[in-house]
Amino acid sequence: MENNFFSKFFGHCDRHEHWMSKCLKKERLARRKVNADKAKAKNVQRQSNIVSIFDDERWKFLDSDD
Repeated sequence: MENNFFSKFFGHCDRHEHWMSKCLKKERLARRKVNADKAKAKNVQRQSNIVSIFDDERWKFLDSDD
């Protein structure tokens, strides 16, 4: 059945592909969550770096109304 060219057109492999996709979906969603958490942490770090740069005394003249 593996070598039958027409079996894929009649749905022979669909069942196996469906179960494989269902199994891998859990892994994909877990990777996606980990990557999203890493991206959020990286964005927080960037924001804190930007804030610390502009909190420096050298930039205080931008806030003054002189």
